[in-house]
Amino acid sequence: RFFTDKVCDHLFVFEGDGVIKNFTGSLSDYAEVLADRDKLGPSGPAVDAGADADGSGNSAGGEKLSYKEEKELRTRERKATQKLKREFTGLEPALEKLRL
Repeated sequence: RFFTDKVCDHLFVFEGDGVIKNFTGSLSDYAEVLADRDKLGPSGPAVDAGADADGSGNSAGGEKLSYKEEKELRTRERKATQKLKREFTGLEPALEKLRL
């Protein structure tokens, strides 16, 4: 544990069922979070994928979306952009009329 504490600054935690979480902190920090979670019992909060070393969950990483979710998000953003472009091109003639 001493070696991993000195070398690692984040961990990939394999929780089973294909769930992998990114924990920012050392192995000792993660062990403390697990011990705290065990003290709270099964109804306690689960370890956050983007938890800081102190388990606060304030890291910038956050939980990553799946490929399908990312694709769906890109599609929604593209459709919204196309809709706004159409509205903008429809407003340009009205602006030209106002300028005259």
